[in-house]
Amino acid sequence: MRTFLFLPLFFLFILGCKSIERRMAIHDSDLYIGIHDCFENDTLKVLINNQEIINITNLTSNSLGVTDIYTEYYSVGKNKGIIIKNSNKSETRKEMYLDLKKEIMLKVIRNNNSDKFLIDLKKGRKIVVSGCSEDRKTTSIIYFKKKIIVE
Repeated sequence: MRTFLFLPLFFLFILGCKSIERRMAIHDSDLYIGIHDCFENDTLKVLINNQEIINITNLTSNSLGVTDIYTEYYSVGKNKGIIIKNSNKSETRKEMYLDLKKEIMLKVIRNNNSDKFLIDLKKGRKIVVSGCSEDRKTTSIIYFKKKIIVE
């Protein structure tokens, strides 16, 4: 009798794991934060709800105006999630839970200057951090609802 209960639960678990891996492969994340333009030899830290997710020194945007650094968050289940940081073709995974129904605070520290943004997921789940400013101290964010394409 126990075998009949165990097998369906086992297959459900395996299918659940594969669906997360499939979502990761096609970048179907619940939240995307990309670090894009106007960075030149900057130090940058990014925190979500006071948890550091990015810490980079000497950050410089490439000739297309992007840095190839981004973070994606995937909700795995109740009170579970994975955040993946991609930086120059290397990937770091870390367990982290974000309640997407509550306020999410994004803090960006550029060269010791701090900007805070309250994330509004209704505007979009893909967010780009831009360093374009006259004083080269402040940052801004831009929301996207669809896939981000850099030309």
